[in-house]
Amino acid sequence: MYNDYLEILNELKNNNKNYAIATVISSTGSSIAKPGFRLIVSENRIIAGTLGSRKMDSYVLDACNESINKNMTKNISIGLDKNNKIYDYNMDTTCGGVINIFIEPFYNSQRIIILTESDDDEIYLNIKKIADIIKINLLKINTENEKLEEKLNDIDLKNSYFILLTKNEKEIEYLSYILKREHKYIGLVASKNRFNNDLKKLKQNFNDDKLNEIDCPAGIMINAITPEEIAVSLISKIILLKNSV
Repeated sequence: MYNDYLEILNELKNNNKNYAIATVISSTGSSIAKPGFRLIVSENRIIAGTLGSRKMDSYVLDACNESINKNMTKNISIGLDKNNKIYDYNMDTTCGGVINIFIEPFYNSQRIIILTESDDDEIYLNIKKIADIIKINLLKINTENEKLEEKLNDIDLKNSYFILLTKNEKEIEYLSYILKREHKYIGLVASKNRFNNDLKKLKQNFNDDKLNEIDCPAGIMINAITPEEIAVSLISKIILLKNSV
């Protein structure tokens, strides 16, 4: 059973799927679900495991989906006596007692997407080093020879953090595409003058609330100067957003 779970989790990771693990941490009464029982949930369905009851599993599925959507752990309790209403969920059974479950979400689809005009960009190379250390996926798009739509149209971007290291005339096109898609963060590494010029053009198609999603100057304000320091600033901002509940 343990090896089966490991294979499933590895497959979810390899396919960049988000998932949640729900584990029974305590139980009373005569329910079949005992401490250590678990469910794995991904893409709104149960991938593996059962707590012994289809209805109980459906309660946990709902809670897991909420945990994934809000990126937060959850503790839930399921009462096994319809007359007791103090729990998160209640079932009309003769088992009695209560089952306490801990739910933890995992995000394999979180990624940093970097748009750059050069594979040798020093900021990109330093971000790559840090991303490898903190174990977050990184996708580089070289805008000189790769098209944004071809690279991203089939990717779920709602857990993606964009960093633009671009300086060419297509920057408006790139920002427009990203603003129309779901995303966690847009960081533009640019001078204030260039950013203001970008905003003038973008205002033709986007309101101020939407344009406020662009972070420029990007990153945590630590007076970064060198490419290494700028990379630290950018990654720090992403870590702050990623770990905020």
